[in-house]
Amino acid sequence: MTMSNTTNNCTLDAITVSIHGVSPNRFIRYVLGLNPSAFTLQSYGRYGYRNCLKYASIEIYINGGKNMGICLDLKSQGCADLVHLTQNESVFHDILSSNIPDYTSLTRIDIAMDDHCGSLDMDTMADKVEKREVRTRLRSRTQYKSMDDTDGHTIYLGTPKSDVRIRIYDKQAELHSISHWIRVELVLRRNSAKKFQTQVIQSVPAGSTDGNQQVATLGAGVLRDRLAFVEPTDTNISRCTVCAWWDEFLAGLEPLHLAGKDREIPSIQQMNAWLNKQVSGSLSLMTCLVGPAWLEQLICDGAYRIKDEVALPMVQEMAAHRKSIAVDPFQDYLPDRIREVMTDYYKNKHTT
Repeated sequence: MTMSNTTNNCTLDAITVSIHGVSPNRFIRYVLGLNPSAFTLQSYGRYGYRNCLKYASIEIYINGGKNMGICLDLKSQGCADLVHLTQNESVFHDILSSNIPDYTSLTRIDIAMDDHCGSLDMDTMADKVEKREVRTRLRSRTQYKSMDDTDGHTIYLGTPKSDVRIRIYDKQAELHSISHWIRVELVLRRNSAKKFQTQVIQSVPAGSTDGNQQVATLGAGVLRDRLAFVEPTDTNISRCTVCAWWDEFLAGLEPLHLAGKDREIPSIQQMNAWLNKQVSGSLSLMTCLVGPAWLEQLICDGAYRIKDEVALPMVQEMAAHRKSIAVDPFQDYLPDRIREVMTDYYKNKHTT
């Protein structure tokens, strides 16, 4: 799945998604649009799952622990195989915005921008990184170069554990190709991946025939927002001029800022799992001892401790997945701000 600008292209290179509330066969048939019988059961697993369903390079991990659901895990070839086998140029958007599962969570996505036209030069970019002539919020900067230059040069911005990481390397040297090829890879994990999924759901219209391309374009927009090589035209790097060759490489792309704090915000699924593990026993015991009225009062009291930064993403999550809120938003015990957001959700829900 590729998006091309005037000189280069952008590719969705890997994706990992967890899916809850749907069987593997139903996900394969109704979300991917493939025949479940084409997949074979493998004896290996990953990420805590014991088994894998595999078709070509498409892997779906199954048989995990309680509340783990299933996990679609695609590397570069798996992404290509999925598009080829489904003949669906919006299959990745369909997965991320699907309302068939109860809960779909993007945990990793890799976007690769390729330069085949000579816009980028590894030595120039390495020198810029060394001199700190880069505008980025990623503090960790590492470079690797083989002793004999046979494997080329690699630049990392961000750590292996970062929610956002950028890798720049000489694909020509890696493949021992004769043509110029430099790749810039953006990796989004965990909270950044979730925020990117929300952007996909909000920005790409349902029923788009080129949803894959639009997902790739959004990812390239995050790259543009996260990294710029600059000329030392000012002592304040935020006012420095962006290098012409970097602008040429990212021609036509609008920056996409993944808004919000980078700290982890619990999802509905995560909060449910935490409640079940930590407090369900105490709640059950107290309700049995003093009656259900006590639990209702506890819920009323707790409503005033709801934090906007936790509640609002959950309301947006439900709206994005077209789920109805269970409690009447006009109940008096809800804080004004939460009731306002829930009321807006209901209005939008009934007018769309």
